[in-house]
Amino acid sequence: MSYSENVMFLRRFLSEPKKIGSILPSSHFLAHKMLNNIAWDKTSNICELGAGTGAFTKHIVKNLKRSCKFLPIPEQHTEATPIISPAFSSQ
Repeated sequence: MSYSENVMFLRRFLSEPKKIGSILPSSHFLAHKMLNNIAWDKTSNICELGAGTGAFTKHIVKNLKRSCKFLPIPEQHTEATPIISPAFSSQ
């Protein structure tokens, strides 16, 4: 995440603290730790709620088997869409 993306995330939190659950976006380290125990070869469906900055999406796409269905449900806030959309438009 770039400095400007972190600032954008913090501003969103400060403007809507009841809607935003964190002052900074999730890191790739956090995504790895949280998704590390998934049995990817036995997983047939994955739904990512609040896909926004791409930390979890990148990890999921990297480990996803062809037979698994993946449904990323985007973040409600339109500012997150430009961050994730270009990176996964071909997925």
